[in-house]
Amino acid sequence: MKYFLKIHIAIKICMLFVVIQFFVMQWAYAGDKKEIDSGIKNFFIIGIGTHFAGGKRLIDASLDLIAHAAINAIRDDVTWARVEQKKGVLEVPEWWDHYVDKALQLNIQPLLVLCYGNRFYGDGGKLTNEDEIEAFTQYAHFIVAHFKDRVFRYEIWNEWDGRCGHTRPGKPEEYVQLVRMVYPAIKSIDPEVEVIVGAATTRGIRNGFIKRILELGVMKYADALSLHTYNHSSSDSTPEAWAAWMRKVEQELMDANSGKPLPFYITEMGWPTHTGSNGVIREVQAEYLARLFLLARTLPFIKGIWWYDLQNDGEDPHNQEHNFGIVRHDLTPKPAYYALSTIARDLPRLRFIKEIPVKDRKIKCLRFKRPFGEDMWAVWSVDHLTESRFCLQTQEPADIKIQLIGKPAIPAAWSKTGSGFQKSKQLCLTVGGMPWLISGDLEDVSIAETK
Repeated sequence: MKYFLKIHIAIKICMLFVVIQFFVMQWAYAGDKKEIDSGIKNFFIIGIGTHFAGGKRLIDASLDLIAHAAINAIRDDVTWARVEQKKGVLEVPEWWDHYVDKALQLNIQPLLVLCYGNRFYGDGGKLTNEDEIEAFTQYAHFIVAHFKDRVFRYEIWNEWDGRCGHTRPGKPEEYVQLVRMVYPAIKSIDPEVEVIVGAATTRGIRNGFIKRILELGVMKYADALSLHTYNHSSSDSTPEAWAAWMRKVEQELMDANSGKPLPFYITEMGWPTHTGSNGVIREVQAEYLARLFLLARTLPFIKGIWWYDLQNDGEDPHNQEHNFGIVRHDLTPKPAYYALSTIARDLPRLRFIKEIPVKDRKIKCLRFKRPFGEDMWAVWSVDHLTESRFCLQTQEPADIKIQLIGKPAIPAAWSKTGSGFQKSKQLCLTVGGMPWLISGDLEDVSIAETK
């Protein structure tokens, strides 16, 4: 009888433990669940540019690579010139439907860019009068109607302030006039579609193009703003310099937006691996990619990033434009592909807690929370040319895992240190430019030394 009584009590204790654990997990996960339940518009985007529009890419193989890396969005053009090849006749190429449908099957959300001129209207470049804008608006209306209930994000034009589309840089006033016409046409088809404006170059951000369109009231006709924030040609081209610049940009945008916060997307960003000025080696591209996305999660005003781009656009090792991809022209992965694959599986649901101060200023240490409350620290050296020793210590070592981004996770190996009452355990890592991820119960863990 006593034996069965003991079993009964043990079962009751186990049930109580399960109930307590359930409520603890619910509490820990509450912040993340709110984000997930609010839908895809509030989900941090880890996207990539694709260039499927021209019909010359291996769509299925590319999308399979994207899905395998857990990337949750793509960005591609739906060019007006391709849709209206005979004046007044609008048709969508069949491979556009194919890549959109295939992406959706793989839980990848497309962002489509309504862009560039058409030879039947004006000089085929930027739109400068009401007739040209009206024709573009009809094309935009047609595209949104065609992809209704499949595509939920559109961007109006690509780099209006630059020369994309083989045309002259456009004026802020012209762009706002275009947006003012196109926005209601899109919303008349699907009020739930997110319309993104801006897509400005680094030069356009720095020389006032974005500030000017905000002053002209562009956000009255938009749901979100986007920027292209390349810094590979800057004197300090690191991800840490990029993050500092983004903080300044956010303040400038707020000032131009009547003091109101203005979260934004980064719809193009990357570092090329060409040989020559402003190029980086493939390993550094991977390190910068990992640090870029981790730092972006410390900036709550950034809603997502589309890396530019998936595939090298050519095979010339000296051509910058041929070498932005995370896979080569033949789809062979570069180190950056594996880095993004690691990042994409965790990042959308991470909550940034704080930056942990480290005596060695070369070392960056960020603390995040995973769903259900698990700790995750990201640690790296901002100087990819040197390595540093980074040690953790604790009196009560818990089971934790360590993972160099782009590599498999492994169990941590704690070692004993000290003696008597000062006895503790340490975990030491050699830290370089690629971040280490340290995961598990880290509440009682502190930084022991760096050198």
